[in-house]
Amino acid sequence: MKKIVALFTLLLLTLGISSMTFAETSNEDQAQALKEIFETNKDIQDIINAAVEEGDKLYKEYVDNLALANDEESERLTATYNAELETLITTLQQVAEEMTLAEIAEASKDGIEAECEYILVKIGDREVLVDPIKIIDIA
Repeated sequence: MKKIVALFTLLLLTLGISSMTFAETSNEDQAQALKEIFETNKDIQDIINAAVEEGDKLYKEYVDNLALANDEESERLTATYNAELETLITTLQQVAEEMTLAEIAEASKDGIEAECEYILVKIGDREVLVDPIKIIDIA
């Protein structure tokens, strides 16, 4: 999973460098909009990384405690783990979507067409989709 995250980050940087070169030959507003898109994607990636780290911690604690628990405690631990993980995932997805949609709306004002591009992220024992920004076209 970390390789996927690293690969995605490298792809964003590569696209960012080539897109920024084009933006420099275009206008300053587009260059600034592209810079803001890449900053937003970096911020989203930081949030994803933090959620992955927290999810891994929750899962490890859950598995460790589950090994020592009886049936009744197992049910309680499972319910607690599922609720905490679901809150973490939902918060990540909502924050990422809000950031993405806001940045896409701003970029469109400067002639940049962008969209959500969902990536698969493993958090705890679950795989979820999160939506950084993908640049489609620069007018």
